[in-house]
Amino acid sequence: MKKIVTLLLLIFILFPNGIVASEDSSVVSDALLTSLAPILTEKIHQYYGYEKQYNLYDTEIKKLKWNRKGYHMILKLEITTYEEGYLPPYGQDSLVLDLTPLGPEVITYKHKGDEEEKKVNHFYRKVANDMEHSFKKRWRRYHQTRFNQFQFLASKNGWTDRLIPVMQVVKDINDETTSKYKNTIQPLIYFNKEEILILYKNKSGMNEMITLRHFGNGWKVDKREQKQGKKMTEQILSHM
Repeated sequence: MKKIVTLLLLIFILFPNGIVASEDSSVVSDALLTSLAPILTEKIHQYYGYEKQYNLYDTEIKKLKWNRKGYHMILKLEITTYEEGYLPPYGQDSLVLDLTPLGPEVITYKHKGDEEEKKVNHFYRKVANDMEHSFKKRWRRYHQTRFNQFQFLASKNGWTDRLIPVMQVVKDINDETTSKYKNTIQPLIYFNKEEILILYKNKSGMNEMITLRHFGNGWKVDKREQKQGKKMTEQILSHM
């Protein structure tokens, strides 16, 4: 917090009308982005529901203007997000922050995905709909996530007792890929206080639902069900 306050005061003094292109302003901009990295990371992970990657050097300051009503600065950033290893899908995320001596606050967060992201999301919805149709449960009773989102939630909330058995089941699911694209997705995790459901579609289109329940000494597999579903075409990126 003290670091951000010091930077704000420095910006107010050096650039009362906002940052302009110069060597000095570049140094101040880099320092400001470095100080803001924790809140940017938090908001990006919160939006995507998992640890989506980004780089500060890909982050562009589009606007930094002093609000003369007080010690406020309005900061607009554009951030490129990606999967681990700088792989697609890529996102263009636009954030507007209000910077004050009390700390930064995100006012708006807007996201624009690329064509690959749209394809991935559409593919996930098709697979989820097919699996939900196969098993016909009251799906509204469950919180629905992808596996990587469940990992993030569990780590954030300290659900080690849930995460370990789920990871073991997912580890046992064989998903070898031989090309850039595949016809399977990472498992979907549906959960509530009573059950954790792991839903998965294999390459042949077989839908599987693995139910975990709490048995006093931890969460354990209670039931496995299989239903033949639709075989999907290879459209999903192999690393997704």
